[in-house]
Amino acid sequence: MFSRIPLLIIIFNLIFSQVFFSEYAEGTSNNKYLEIYNAGDSTIDLTLYAYPNANGGSDGSLEYWNAFEDGATVAPGDVYVICHGSSDPFIQSKCDETHPYLSNGDDGYCLVSGVEDDFIVVDCIGDWNEDPGTGWNVAGVSNGTVNHTLARKSDVVSGNLGNWSNSAGTNSDDSEWVVLDQNVWTFLGAHPHEDFSGGSADGGTTGGDDGGSTDSEICDDGIDNDGDPYIDCDDYDCNNDPVCGGSGGAGSCAEYGCVGYTPSNACQCNDLCSQFDNCCDDYEELCAGDDGGSTSDEICDDGIDNDGDGYID
Repeated sequence: MFSRIPLLIIIFNLIFSQVFFSEYAEGTSNNKYLEIYNAGDSTIDLTLYAYPNANGGSDGSLEYWNAFEDGATVAPGDVYVICHGSSDPFIQSKCDETHPYLSNGDDGYCLVSGVEDDFIVVDCIGDWNEDPGTGWNVAGVSNGTVNHTLARKSDVVSGNLGNWSNSAGTNSDDSEWVVLDQNVWTFLGAHPHEDFSGGSADGGTTGGDDGGSTDSEICDDGIDNDGDPYIDCDDYDCNNDPVCGGSGGAGSCAEYGCVGYTPSNACQCNDLCSQFDNCCDDYEELCAGDDGGSTSDEICDDGIDNDGDGYID
């Protein structure tokens, strides 16, 4: 007698796996989100799905059933974003619904189809098994689900059906994910992406591996060799190169990240780095120079906006 099970599996793979997690962030404070992509050609009713989780390990079963909001849908080729309600305004501008208990890096979230006592797993980030410790390794990056943003590669067209370890991979080639630095939200709100180079002030800094080409930056040829797009001494690859003056040279943007101005760092990225392509220009024009506020100088440790530019200390 012909078994129905293989046919049901085939039908499931063709229909339900067209939605899957396309991006995940475990950022500073409450800057956390899950992005879901619809790779199909018709609108998906997400109320037929849920995103249950297990916190810090479980016995293989979910701990919390998280239903989508009433009326939640995702159009073909579009994304649906679940974010923390206290996340950065940039994240909230892309957010479709809020959820107060997103992952701290060791919490497994799955996208499932069905109801709480009868569902099929479509895709997972992490798992519901024993506690991984701090987090799961992704693409060879230790604790990749902690203090990182994960973006799904463009050649992934369906969910992992619960096989997280296969999806996470062991290196950058066999993983389904690109591991970005913490607070990089540049790619939030759309999918897929072919180029993961660069970042934005709204989403922190590229830092570390910036997702450019596999070529190394040559620090004195005036060419963006690694396609990230930083040139010569402005590239993090050249931070320690003698031609750039050694450690902490012009490329210190990648070393320090998009942070508040610190007087001890001679050249750095800062809270206003969206204004310039070059972090040193940010420092020069907006921290060390005239930022368009009052004629008073900012006092960097008194908690008052002395110069009236809207930025404190």
